[in-house]
Amino acid sequence: MNGTAVTRFDGDERNIGQPCANLSSEVVDTSRALERLRFAAKPRATYLCWCSATIRVQLEPVALVESCNETLERDMAQQKTNPKLEQALTRGDLAIRQANSGRATAVLRALGKMIVEASATIGVEAHVVIHDGDKIYDPADGVWPQQLLVSLDGPVEENDPDEIRTITLLADTPATIFRCEWQRADGNIGRQEGRPLAMVAFITDVDIPWLDEDD
Repeated sequence: MNGTAVTRFDGDERNIGQPCANLSSEVVDTSRALERLRFAAKPRATYLCWCSATIRVQLEPVALVESCNETLERDMAQQKTNPKLEQALTRGDLAIRQANSGRATAVLRALGKMIVEASATIGVEAHVVIHDGDKIYDPADGVWPQQLLVSLDGPVEENDPDEIRTITLLADTPATIFRCEWQRADGNIGRQEGRPLAMVAFITDVDIPWLDEDD
């Protein structure tokens, strides 16, 4: 093997240029020695630049995700604070609630008129009233809050509350179903549910021959 005597380099920069302890006997491979010298001579700045580039590459995806999140949050904030959108949705929601509530009140009023006219056919004067019927209501526990109060013995306001029948409209049924409640003689609350004709027959005791066929 071709070799030559060189000064010692063992990977420690402090030992570069120091003579070997036994120069006459230490012979090393020339190519290996030169490779070590080139490694030791590389500027530290090159290593630092490589580290900096590595750190920058690793952090760039995180910065991109944060940038996307900020854009999404900004868009959502703009949607939430858009006055035209908020006004349109508020008006639309109020219109729907008003229409549904008005329909429930109208159905109760129509039933009240049926009760009054049916009672008149047998010589009974029925009185009905819906307090605050023009307000906007939302159903609660499957029932519309509006109440049709029925009295068969004088005006509702002048009659004994125990003699008043209270009729409400169920909200969660595909068909039109009413619920009638009243105070029973035993102290309990009586309850009867039925469709329009069945409820009229129950309240007025009027015989409706086609009740079973149509109702």
